Amino acid sequence: MKKFVILLLTLVTSFAFAQETVYAHFYFGTVDSQKVKKHIENELSTFKKIHEYRMKKGEILAWDMWQMVNSGTANAKQTTFLYITFFNDFDDFEKWEILWDERVSEIEKYEKNKEFRSVVQSVFDDYTSISEYMVSSKGHFGTQHSSQPSKFMVLNYMSVEEFRESDYEDLEINTFLPMHQRDGVRTGWELYKVLNNYLGTDQVINYITADYFNRFVDIMESRDAPLPQEQVSTVKEITELRELTISDIFKNISSLRPSDLN
Repeated sequence: MKKFVILLLTLVTSFAFAQETVYAHFYFGTVDSQKVKKHIENELSTFKKIHEYRMKKGEILAWDMWQMVNSGTANAKQTTFLYITFFNDFDDFEKWEILWDERVSEIEKYEKNKEFRSVVQSVFDDYTSISEYMVSSKGHFGTQHSSQPSKFMVLNYMSVEEFRESDYEDLEINTFLPMHQRDGVRTGWELYKVLNNYLGTDQVINYITADYFNRFVDIMESRDAPLPQEQVSTVKEITELRELTISDIFKNISSLRPSDLN
């Protein structure tokens, strides 16, 4: 009986934990391509340390830095980066802005780097444009905030009419999620709902799906392959619920997970 009670409590606790909503802040920053190398160096020497500090404080769950790679040319004049911060609590997340000066000063002192604040500012100065989304996770498998990310990620931006949102989420989670798991090409998948649009976001996007891959060639081959006949009706059904506005490919530059903390 005692073992049964312990098992029951474990299951209840696990279920409650699994139901905890995960939010994410998507921050897109575009820089001149000639500044890419230095920008990455400065980002990793400053903001990565800031987010590591926030993780140790329990304010965020994880952090990723991605670089867009589908510009089509190696010498594109501009390059876009995406920074994703995962968290559970909006109050904890907002400490980022409320305690900004205090946090930067603490890290500057800890790192014994008098140039820390000026390097942080140089990262901001690099951006020629920015856009931001706050999202909630609706369902996933594989790669996500609690595990190390895959090498590549494809973000698909969706427009769904408000009265069709429930139908759309149900089809993505109960049909496409298991379908992607079965095909074995993706290393992970996640559905996000956009909660608000920040400055610079001029497109009406209210859902984003993330497809994860370990190899760039897997992305290309999945796009080149014809749609299997048994999936045609399902794909037609979802195209009636949402409009795919754009799709971007990113490669992972750096990440932080709890297992990375000292």
